[in-house]
Amino acid sequence: MAVTGIVDDLLHEAKAAEDVAAALFPFLNAIPQNSAEITGIMSELFAISSAVRDLSAGLSGRRYQGRVRYVLDQIYLVVPSLSATLDDIFYMFERLGITPNRGPQTYIRVWREIQSTFVAREASLSLLVRLEIYRTFLLELFNRLTGAPPGPCDLPTLQRQIENMRATEDGSIDEQFAGLSIHQAASGRPKLMHPSPLPQGRPRSSMPRNDNIYPPPPAPEAPPFDPPLSATTESSESVNPNHHWALDVFDGSQSITPFTTPGLFSRCDAKNVEGVDGGLSQFHRKIVDLDFDNAAVVIRLHYDPRDNRARVHCLAGFDRPEASKTQSWSPLSVLQVARTECCLRLSHVSRSSRTRIPWATLRFPSYERLVLFYCTFIALKCQGPPDVKISSDEYKIAGEIELHAWKIVDDDFQHALRIFKDKDSRGVRLQASVLSGELKGMPVWTAFITRYLGVQSWMKRIRTKVVQLKELRPYVFSSDYMPPRGKRGEHELRFKSAEDAVDFTASVNAIKRN
Repeated sequence: MAVTGIVDDLLHEAKAAEDVAAALFPFLNAIPQNSAEITGIMSELFAISSAVRDLSAGLSGRRYQGRVRYVLDQIYLVVPSLSATLDDIFYMFERLGITPNRGPQTYIRVWREIQSTFVAREASLSLLVRLEIYRTFLLELFNRLTGAPPGPCDLPTLQRQIENMRATEDGSIDEQFAGLSIHQAASGRPKLMHPSPLPQGRPRSSMPRNDNIYPPPPAPEAPPFDPPLSATTESSESVNPNHHWALDVFDGSQSITPFTTPGLFSRCDAKNVEGVDGGLSQFHRKIVDLDFDNAAVVIRLHYDPRDNRARVHCLAGFDRPEASKTQSWSPLSVLQVARTECCLRLSHVSRSSRTRIPWATLRFPSYERLVLFYCTFIALKCQGPPDVKISSDEYKIAGEIELHAWKIVDDDFQHALRIFKDKDSRGVRLQASVLSGELKGMPVWTAFITRYLGVQSWMKRIRTKVVQLKELRPYVFSSDYMPPRGKRGEHELRFKSAEDAVDFTASVNAIKRN
């Protein structure tokens, strides 16, 4: 097949991924308790579309012609599998009768069918994980095409995973829905019967960055503790004055560096408390819901804007009607957080014995998600009641190695800039923290830089004390902070001394991926 034909096929799949993501929007309103995984899948679909478009653009030019043959061989592997997955979802939308006027029960039924179909077929490989594999593989192909350093994931392993997925694809949907009729659209895919695709202004060809991409989980019944005021459902501060910074932290746009250790399953260790409202008042605002282990456990965060006191709610067993259910809540300020392998353990500390009493165990699939939760937890604690004492150990994430540290000027404040490397995942990140005062040690922002290691064009010293980073996504843990940027929007690190700026660039260049 000519390269032109392959590029057309790639663009067709990019559009299909966007269409599937668009068709999932009604599910968010119909079954909000499922929104964590739905928005995660939407995020992956947009990211896949973006990666496919990048590949097609690279193949269209002459710059990388010497590497095209290898990439084409891999495209022949991944695109049929991706296409089959998207077709399967299209067929399920159509054959199960999604129309704009259907009620929540229809969306719940379709969502369960989508989830169970892929898990059953792939021996517990969910649709979200499947899409993550596609995205990672496509990004790795783009690195190979452009000559960029390879990412942290092993390409042969990804190839084997995709080959295993392809082996179970042919005819699987037809077997499940034999005898049901469908109407094919002109493209050869069933026509999607969903409301208007994407809201006005929503990006269609790249992964959204500032939308609420990380809320709740799959559950046929809504978990308790719904807030008296649902104030944090919008994704823009200009639309919603109660927009909390944590919504942008958990927007689902982070990279994924998986852990190698399996860890313990997520659970709510606290005693079940029946019929409580979590101590919520009319002033409390829900920040976000985060689900763990396919919604086996849900952590819900609230805060009171009058004094920034945060509350944590733990809900377990609401993903399955037959499961025993546990619900508990606690002021965030009295909980301590500590890491064990790929898990974070929240606990109370006994006043008499000073021993830790387990409250919840949360398992994370990736280094990035663990770090974002940990830093958000500490930042909320620091921004809460002034009488809360935080131990020095809590500012450090166990399992990380601090490689280097410098002083920078951030938004007219002096901050400590550190580089951390995780022992397990080998992920690398930057973190800026408050350098002095009552909030000393509080994380201000973090950014994951594993994918940029070894990429020379990513980092440049533009002035004696200023280093410019071509691409960087800082996750900010405060509403009062704006990261320094250059005229074209590039992120800038402004060091206290020229020597530190030189040392920073040398230190980053010396870090190895593995």
